[in-house]
Amino acid sequence: MMAAAGIVAQAVPLALMPILSRLYTPVDLGILALVVSIAAVLAPLCTARFELAIMLPQEPSDAHAIAGFATVLATSVTLLALLLAIVAIPILEADGKLDGHGIWLYLAPLLAFTIAIGQVGNVLANRRQAYGKIARAGISQQLVNGAVATITGVIANSPFGLIAARILGAATYAAAFWRDIRDALCGFRHHWTSRDAVRNAGIYRQFALFNMPYSLVGSFSRDFLVYAFSAFRDVAAAGQFGLARLLLNAPTSLLAASLSQVFYQQAVTRGGTAAFRQMTMGLLRATAIGLAPACGALALWGPDVFSIVFGEHWREAGFFAAYLAGPLALSALTSWPERIFEANLKQQWSFAIQLTFDALSIGAVVVLMANGADKYVTVLVYACIQTVFHLCYLGAVFHFAGLRLVNYFETIALAACLFGGMYVAGVGLKQTLSLPVAFSVHVAIGALISLIGLWLTRARYLKQSPI
Repeated sequence: MMAAAGIVAQAVPLALMPILSRLYTPVDLGILALVVSIAAVLAPLCTARFELAIMLPQEPSDAHAIAGFATVLATSVTLLALLLAIVAIPILEADGKLDGHGIWLYLAPLLAFTIAIGQVGNVLANRRQAYGKIARAGISQQLVNGAVATITGVIANSPFGLIAARILGAATYAAAFWRDIRDALCGFRHHWTSRDAVRNAGIYRQFALFNMPYSLVGSFSRDFLVYAFSAFRDVAAAGQFGLARLLLNAPTSLLAASLSQVFYQQAVTRGGTAAFRQMTMGLLRATAIGLAPACGALALWGPDVFSIVFGEHWREAGFFAAYLAGPLALSALTSWPERIFEANLKQQWSFAIQLTFDALSIGAVVVLMANGADKYVTVLVYACIQTVFHLCYLGAVFHFAGLRLVNYFETIALAACLFGGMYVAGVGLKQTLSLPVAFSVHVAIGALISLIGLWLTRARYLKQSPI
C-alpha cells in the first residue's frame, strides 16, 4: 500500500516537471530551492524532532503528551522565526545580499510550520498503523502542489506560484491528520497534563539532543550548494542544482515514504529477531538491485535526458544529476533504514557521522568557491564526500540492525557492480549505435536486470520472512 501510494505521489511532480520547467525559469526554481532549504532547516527546530518519539511510549496518553509538546513548540518557534525574518530580511536587502528576492523568504517559516505539523500527524497515524491515511495524504499533497504550481505558472510567471504550491501541499498533508492531532490535543487535562509533556520530553531528550541537530545540520549541508550559489549571486545555478536534486530525491523519498515508517514500527516491536534481520537484508538487496542500474544509466545520460525532457536551458542540471548519481545509489540504501538508530536509542552515532561529513562537505564547498573553482568541480567534490558518507552511514545501519559485516560488503559490491556495469555498457552502446537507439537499448537492459534481480531477491528473502 505504502509503495503504491509513494509511486503515485512521486509520479505527479515528475510528470508535471517538463511543464513547470517551461513555465518557470532557473531563477524561479533557484528562489524556490532557497525557500524550501530554509524551511527544511527550520522544520526540525520547530519540533526538536520530538515527533519521532511519539512511536515509543507504551501508553497512548504519553504519546499524545509528546505530540502536544511538539505542536506547542512548533508554534512558538514559527513565531520567533517570523519575528527574526521581519528584522533580518530588510537589513540583508539593504546590504544588497538578497538581490531583491528577500520578500519570498518571509514564507519560509510558514512552510516549515506546515511541514512540522504534518510530521507530528504522520507519526500519530503511524503509531496506530493507519497506513491508508498516510498513503492518501502523500498523494493529496502532491496533487495540490502540482495543480497550484501549474495554474499559477500559466497565469503569472513568478516564484510565488511555486512557493504557494509547496505551502498548500504541505498544509493539505497536515490536514489529513487533523483528527489524530485533535485527539492528541483534546486529551490535555483529561488524559495528560503539561507536567506529563515535560516529563516525557525529558525521558526522550535524546531526540532533541541528537536527532534535532542531526536533521538541522543534515538539511543545511544537503542544501548548502543552494546557499553557496545564491551567496555568490548565481541563483540560476541554484535553480539548476535544485531541479537535479528534486528529481534525484524522488526515488529516496519514495523509499522513505513506503518503507521507513513500516520499518520503524517493525524495528521497535521486532528488532533483534532473525525475522527482522532477514527482512532488512532482503529489502536492502532489493533496493540496490532496483535502483543501482538506473543510477548507472543516469551518470551517463543525465545531460541529454534533462535537455530533451526539460529544455536545452536545463542541460546544466543534467550534469549535476550525473555527478550525483553515485551518491544517489547509496542514499537509497540509507534513506529508509535510518530509523534503526531511534529504535535502539543510538542517535548519537548517526549524529556523529552526519556532523563529521557535513563539516567536510561545507568546508570543501566554501574553500572551492572562495577560490573561484568551477561549479562543476564543486559539485563533483561534494558528490565524492557524500559517497563516503553514505558508505560509513550504511555500515552503522548494518551494525545496529544486527547484520553481519560480510553482508555489508556483499551489498556494496552488488550496488557497485550494477552501477559500474551499467555505465560501462552504456559507453559501449553509445560508441557503436546512434544515440536514440543506444539510449533505448541501455534503458531496456537496465530494466531487465532490475526486474530479474528483484524477482530473485523476493524469492530468496522476502517470501521466506514470517513478518
